[in-house]
Amino acid sequence: MKKPIWLVGLVGLILFGVYIGVGMLQAEPPQPAVNADGKSIRVYPGSYCWNSMFNARCVDTIGPVGIIQHHQAKPISISPGSTITFGYGKKPNKGSVGANRWNPDNESATVTLKGNSFTAPNEKGTYVYDVFASWEKGSASHVFVVEVK
Repeated sequence: MKKPIWLVGLVGLILFGVYIGVGMLQAEPPQPAVNADGKSIRVYPGSYCWNSMFNARCVDTIGPVGIIQHHQAKPISISPGSTITFGYGKKPNKGSVGANRWNPDNESATVTLKGNSFTAPNEKGTYVYDVFASWEKGSASHVFVVEVK
């Protein structure tokens, strides 16, 4: 009778170790899920710094408008005034989440957040955004593009 209890404990300990190990080895920051009008919006990685157990690196990318151009990203069509929401699989540090809207001249304006969401403009046009956050292991930004129709 003691062998099955010992075996269950060993399996539980191994599974716990794997869970902790995977978290420590995570080599890149979490990627956000972005949605508007019931549609999933593809995001592209921007600049980030991330530390894991065996790897630490900072990656500096071109600006958000350049990232969208480089990937030839197609904007997702949304309605004027739509709510754009985003969230990360791993909770960011308190007060570290933000967003910017970029114009074609690579100038940015801070977007006012309501939790992890913000409102798209009422004016028709194509808009490039970046969302950013930080965690214990580092910080990251991600870029996406929408078209208000």
